[in-house]
Amino acid sequence: MRPETPNHAPQPTDPAVTPAASPAPPSGVTELGVISCSLPLKPMHLTNFTFDSSIEIGIAGRFRYLDLHNCFDWQGITYFSEERRIRMSWIRSTGEWTPRDLPLGLVLEFRGVSRFAACPRDSELPYTEDSCLAFVTFTPPEFASDFNDEFRGYRSGSEHITFSFQSGFGVKIWADEVSLICDQST
Repeated sequence: MRPETPNHAPQPTDPAVTPAASPAPPSGVTELGVISCSLPLKPMHLTNFTFDSSIEIGIAGRFRYLDLHNCFDWQGITYFSEERRIRMSWIRSTGEWTPRDLPLGLVLEFRGVSRFAACPRDSELPYTEDSCLAFVTFTPPEFASDFNDEFRGYRSGSEHITFSFQSGFGVKIWADEVSLICDQST
């Protein structure tokens, strides 16, 4: 895990990290392949939960309640462009280690989405690794194209959230707020 303040953070004047001149990307797409719009970035507000670790969600009165790595399988992401909303969904794992009192499914719903990006999976890994979360982290803005590093804690309102999966696939989201929705049906 990367420390809170990396010693090797890229500096804007460092020639090794200065992008080469290239034609302008199409409107709404940056050179990183990030979908964006020209809205100011605000701190992301977690409305009804916390990230208690790099894989666990906590809710009021239940610290480290939902383990997204061991007890839930990621199902997918849905983007509602005109509503500026993204839904990421998980279902409870069928593994014998998974407590049966956990919700059958859960959704993280992002509202006020201003940008998001994805990175490709490692084609050498089995597709079953796409559903297993490796970590979730708040990421400083200077690491907008970095899907591999994990940062401890939340440091500033300029950070975005990164989800990294065991297959190498990753999703980054810049949004105003995110809410947890649990499926408690049986």
